[in-house]
Amino acid sequence: MQRRDFLALPLCAVLPATASVVPKTIAVSFNAVAEIVRQIAPGATVVTLIPDKTEPHDFTPTLKTLKALKTAALFVTAGNGMEPWAEKAAAAAGVRHQWLRAAEGFGSAAEPHAWLAPAGARFMAKRIADTLASADASKADTYRARLETFDGGLRILEETYGEKFAAAPRKTIVTGHAAFGALCDQFGLEQKSVEDVFAHGEPTVKKLAELARWCKENGVHTVFSESMVSPAVSETLAREAGAKVVPIFTMESSEDGSPFLTRMEANLKRIADALAD
Repeated sequence: MQRRDFLALPLCAVLPATASVVPKTIAVSFNAVAEIVRQIAPGATVVTLIPDKTEPHDFTPTLKTLKALKTAALFVTAGNGMEPWAEKAAAAAGVRHQWLRAAEGFGSAAEPHAWLAPAGARFMAKRIADTLASADASKADTYRARLETFDGGLRILEETYGEKFAAAPRKTIVTGHAAFGALCDQFGLEQKSVEDVFAHGEPTVKKLAELARWCKENGVHTVFSESMVSPAVSETLAREAGAKVVPIFTMESSEDGSPFLTRMEANLKRIADALAD
């Protein structure tokens, strides 16, 4: 079957999210989702469908994707428009499992990167833990205990950096693409970005010039760059604005291979340093 055929299949093969199964193998869309699932269910086999260094919203499912979905007991995505391919891929695979869109109910398609905010990551982790506990009651206490530990680490980061952001002399960060809206909303910050929420399209010379001028006028000395977006855009803006480029994690891929909470804390620290610079 050719790829264009299986993506055109009807959606009726997807069971509603009320189906109950024991999640021995869990298929997830991308790295951040996988990291949170592993925090809650360390003994589960977690299969990440999207290859590293591939944008979740630009991914095109393959026969390998369908095979992985067929063997999974649970399918976890972020939702909110991050994986527009997921519904048709699940239907084409003829899967009979539970599907959790973990970030739905937090944020929206206008700002789908919930996991980059500590509050969003906590929301996703709780939904994952609740789903696993419901599907596998024998391990419910384990899932809830793991959730408590993960949630506690995120709460510490919220408290620590909430104070730093509240005291920061500036409240606006400049990024390569608009992935940090949920984080900014949580902490009362604002983001200005070269590219839109899904990094679609090349920025115009006029837009770059306007943003560079704004950076100069507002004392911005840091432009954040993400590994999933061409660094050339951030580098050009930084050069025009007289600023430095600092990497920041989107957790859409494994990036430097560090754990979820490590990358979350690194992001928060780099943002706090930029706002104080």
